[in-house]
Amino acid sequence: MGASVDYLHEDQKTGRLSYRRVYPPKLREFIPESPHELKRSLSATSISTPGALDRFQDAAEEYERTVTRARKVASGTFDDLDAPRIAWLAQTYTATLLAQDDDRRVSGEADPDIHGAADDGLRETLAQGDTSKIRDMFAQDAIDLGAAQGWHFDANSSSFAALCWELLKASILANEVRLSVVRTFGTTRGVD
Repeated sequence: MGASVDYLHEDQKTGRLSYRRVYPPKLREFIPESPHELKRSLSATSISTPGALDRFQDAAEEYERTVTRARKVASGTFDDLDAPRIAWLAQTYTATLLAQDDDRRVSGEADPDIHGAADDGLRETLAQGDTSKIRDMFAQDAIDLGAAQGWHFDANSSSFAALCWELLKASILANEVRLSVVRTFGTTRGVD
């Protein structure tokens, strides 16, 4: 394999490379599912294989985000949840919802009636303005969005409630786009 690179491991039987790095024992309880280590396949037998180094770097970044967030959780510190971060998270959420819908559409698993029903329910929730209900609906998504970036938010803060409101609005926006696609193309299915 050549030069030694920290956290690059070669399977002795297959020669496949992976990124493997042990989490600090004191932080494991603050990482979802309390894993012992991060292990990601590089889908290659050589680090010079196209994409292998990118996958290695992605895994290293994932490790750093996870450890950074675990340290924040362990110490009870939180990341700022200001207006620009909330806006970015809402846009990311909309893009994620649309990408998931595209995947379902291409695979033929999209339900043609779900968008209209979901849209009506989301708009009703927005009109009711029940902050507690909106927080309950979107809290886990907000936490997961932040965790994917290594951020830890105070779920009891008013800014967290504002993020949940924005995720509700992002869901409505995503539904509007999806309904527009259905109206324009007359189907929720992918190209046959």
